[in-house]
Amino acid sequence: MNTNKLDLSVLAWFATLAVVLVFLFGLAAIREGNREWMVTQRDYADIMLARHEKAALQAQAEGKPVPEMGDTDKIAIRQLMLADLKRVDRCTTCHLSIDDKSFEGEKQPFAAHPNMDLITINHPTDKFGCTSCHSGQGMGTTSEAAHGFVHKWDYPMLGDRKDLTKYVQASCASCHTDSTKWAAIGAPKLARGKQIFEQNNCMSCHKVGDQGGNIGPELTHEGDKVPEQFNFTDLKASLLAGKFGEEAKAEAKHLHNDIETWHKYHFKNPQAVSSGSVMPAFGFSDDDIEALTTYMFSLKAPTVPPSMMTNDGKVKAMPIPAPKKAEAAAAPAAAAKPAKVDGKQAYEANCASCHQANGQGLPGMFPPFAGAETPNGDPKEHIKTVLHGKSGPLTVLGKQYNGAMPPFPQLSDEEIAAIITYERTSWGNKGGAVTPEQVKALR
Repeated sequence: MNTNKLDLSVLAWFATLAVVLVFLFGLAAIREGNREWMVTQRDYADIMLARHEKAALQAQAEGKPVPEMGDTDKIAIRQLMLADLKRVDRCTTCHLSIDDKSFEGEKQPFAAHPNMDLITINHPTDKFGCTSCHSGQGMGTTSEAAHGFVHKWDYPMLGDRKDLTKYVQASCASCHTDSTKWAAIGAPKLARGKQIFEQNNCMSCHKVGDQGGNIGPELTHEGDKVPEQFNFTDLKASLLAGKFGEEAKAEAKHLHNDIETWHKYHFKNPQAVSSGSVMPAFGFSDDDIEALTTYMFSLKAPTVPPSMMTNDGKVKAMPIPAPKKAEAAAAPAAAAKPAKVDGKQAYEANCASCHQANGQGLPGMFPPFAGAETPNGDPKEHIKTVLHGKSGPLTVLGKQYNGAMPPFPQLSDEEIAAIITYERTSWGNKGGAVTPEQVKALR
């Protein structure tokens, strides 16, 4: 065997390996120096340099001193340690101009915060960070990781991939528990969500805190749930079956198992998302669904640190804007004596979602009122059903129903009397009117 040839082949092998290693190390160095956040900071430095050059030229033309340029050359992770909130946020590593008003209206990640007072006066970034309001993964340094849309991160930003702040108002309720002030402190969508929830008497079936019914699942900590606590099987099947239209059918192919998506479609058609559900489709608009989902995300256990509490156990208040003159002038009118209850309107607000506006009910689910035994029979039984609810097998007009009617004790005697009177005198029914006094006697 030729030793020289062997030595040459070994040398050639090592030389090839060395070239490959040099290439790989070089590639790693290039990649390391071009991480997403580094590229973002270099882009920011370029923007600031261009701004400085423009300002310098203008200053020279006006005979004024040339302004100094800030330090934008340092490429580094920016990190906030928020001990009270038990968070570490690196969001300002990319969102470098979040508190710079001159960047208002710019594209992300350089846009200034849309309401500057929120982070300069009420919620300074160095004290509250970003994820305490927006959620997401504070330690992330890529947009996908930081926004929380990654596998096994349970609390992504309070929005969707198109609008990362769509549901961010939900976080206001974590500290500001007085819902009457939500609109005033800048959370009108959250306030609207709770209003819709209450107007549709959702607590007749769902419990929140120590109040509400038990026909549907409890919602007290709905905002604390993680994706694994939701069933996406029925949703995917319904999307593929075209129950939400052709556009939604295409969405099923790349459906993300996120809670926002589940709630969106559940509010459109509960039974298509949760098989066996007795919740009807309320016909909510897209804006209503967005507001309701925001409210759902707000239902969670409060986690306010002691440093943000007053001595009497309340959250330190933020300034609330004074009402406009028109609003202030309208305030006395709100305290005026309430108008007489309209039975038709009260029925449509409290009963029509199940029994339908025409009193025909839903076959196999909710019995009709038109021609039925209860609205044409003993008024006491009718009143008791509304006040105390009813469950179990039920026969109406010869057809079997096996559902649950929630109680409505939260309605006033006048409201219940107006609703029952409407039910007993509409759609050909001959049951006759009832009075608030009759309702009061059976409470």
